[in-house]
Amino acid sequence: MSIHQQNTNIDASHPLQPELYLDPLTRDAIYRTDFVCFIGKCFETLAPGSPFYINWHIYALAYQLEQVRLGNIRRLIINLPPRHLKSVVSSVAFPAFVLGHNPTERVIAVSYGSDLAIKHGNDFRAILNAPWYQRLFPGTQISRTKNTELEVVTTRGGFRLATSI
Repeated sequence: MSIHQQNTNIDASHPLQPELYLDPLTRDAIYRTDFVCFIGKCFETLAPGSPFYINWHIYALAYQLEQVRLGNIRRLIINLPPRHLKSVVSSVAFPAFVLGHNPTERVIAVSYGSDLAIKHGNDFRAILNAPWYQRLFPGTQISRTKNTELEVVTTRGGFRLATSI
């Protein structure tokens, strides 16, 4: 059971923020292990002040991507209408979550255009450089040898490569 199912009395008009009601160690443990909460924190970082409305599709997307991370799903097609956070979740938050748990992983994020690939790459780097991310995943550091808009390499040899078709 996730933190979302346990705390149904939280006002849905604001983002689900564990820092509002939990001590820092518990809060960090939740962000480190609950991908839905991690997505919310990434959204807060990338769009400060914007409301994060949690909906069933975010849970479904997070569940399927977590199955990919765990190796239970090897192929996944995501079909959602525009503006439903599929790019933020799958191209920014998910690679950050994966590399946080295993900084040796290799992730390739493909977008339809180079401008979008660059935007997602910059958003990804913003997450990895955020103080809260560094606190959650101290073993995941960006290498000084490769830190560009399209490619980020970790000090442990993992990477996120962005490209377009």
